[in-house]
Amino acid sequence: MRARSSLSQAQREQLVELFEQGLGYTAAAHRLGVNPYPVKRLARRFKLHGKLCLVEKPTKQQYSFEVKKDIVDRFNAGESKMELAREFGLSSDQLVSGWVRAWRAGGDEALRPKPKGRPKGSSPAKPFTEEDRLRREVEKLRAENAYFKKIAGLEEPTTRLKAEVIVILKSTHRLDDLLGAAGLARSTFFYHQQRLTMGDKHAQLKQAIIEVFERMNRRYGYRRVHAQLRRAGWVVNHKLVYKLMDQLGLKSKVRVKKKYNSYKGTVSHIAKNVLDRHFTPDRPNTVWVSDITEFRVAGTKAYLSPIMDLYDRSILSYSVSTSPNTALTSQSLRDAIAQQSPGQGLLVHTDQGVQYQHSSWRGLITSIGGVQSMSRKSNCYDNAVMENFFGHLKTEMYHGESFTSLQEFYKAIDDYIYWYNHERIQKRLKGLTPMHYRNQTLEPLTA
Repeated sequence: MRARSSLSQAQREQLVELFEQGLGYTAAAHRLGVNPYPVKRLARRFKLHGKLCLVEKPTKQQYSFEVKKDIVDRFNAGESKMELAREFGLSSDQLVSGWVRAWRAGGDEALRPKPKGRPKGSSPAKPFTEEDRLRREVEKLRAENAYFKKIAGLEEPTTRLKAEVIVILKSTHRLDDLLGAAGLARSTFFYHQQRLTMGDKHAQLKQAIIEVFERMNRRYGYRRVHAQLRRAGWVVNHKLVYKLMDQLGLKSKVRVKKKYNSYKGTVSHIAKNVLDRHFTPDRPNTVWVSDITEFRVAGTKAYLSPIMDLYDRSILSYSVSTSPNTALTSQSLRDAIAQQSPGQGLLVHTDQGVQYQHSSWRGLITSIGGVQSMSRKSNCYDNAVMENFFGHLKTEMYHGESFTSLQEFYKAIDDYIYWYNHERIQKRLKGLTPMHYRNQTLEPLTA
């Protein structure tokens, strides 16, 4: 049952019956399914007045200095505030606590009643004229103008930055006007103003985050930035890295998916899906995958054909061309075979593209005693790891960039794949790069 913030008369009566049975306010509130806070107040009044707590609360009473002083003296002598409240007929024992605190802070004068009304001899308040109204309106507009000049050029200023601007301007403008222009509550402003004087305890960490982000060509999200920081010796939670990157406005590039489709129907040969989405072989050079992706560069189309080892997700070889022909795919596979010298039984998986149905591709696999595997028709998930690589490559190297020539684009491809293999860490590789992980595996084999 949803708790309510106030109690009806019937609920109050039920609660008093439960108090009489010995239940505490928490158990009683739970029994009726109501908010425990008003029940707690009712329980205190029941403890003080018994069933009289059901009577409407009396209007606020005024107590003389003598009564307050007597109660404070007796409380300081050791009597309980509840007994004193009963004896003097106080509406709440909390009055005793309040008077004791006031007396300890200000002595007897703090218990004396304050005079009402304006001080004697003070002149009456001046009426607020139309001229005063216009003057205040001008002051408000000037404050807003000064504030918006300070934040001009910032798309989404943070709350901390807004507070910094207000601190600068509040010596010449009303604080309320500046808060209205910034849309900040007074409590929010004073909180950030206090933090400004404390200094930024994360200043060094922020600088380290910026350095990692820029060194990785602004391609890393908070998870990889966090992993790099841990490798550098920082002991920091990934949630804090996310928070600080958000404050600094550091956003990795957003992936845009667009797939090149090389399927032209059945031409000569369709291999079985031997891989069957087993994307985690336990040894290098046992399962390779490949595919083709398309780019538009300098008014023409360019194509990339990489060979990836699923063991460590490294790119073993690749070829680029302005034509997605069989020479493109065969060249990348031929280079990978020459560099890695895989053993018998190598599984080579692709989609059903016409280039992979061709005899030139099948002949290269057969020549090394390999096995050909193909995804099911129109099922990109059967080659998901290569599709994921293309997504990262286009997000981090291609989308949002401008290439004036194919040569410039080919150079960017070379740089990216080297960076991907040697510097881009992967969580599934225990925070290592593909080449680092691969070298650790191959070292025992060559020792």
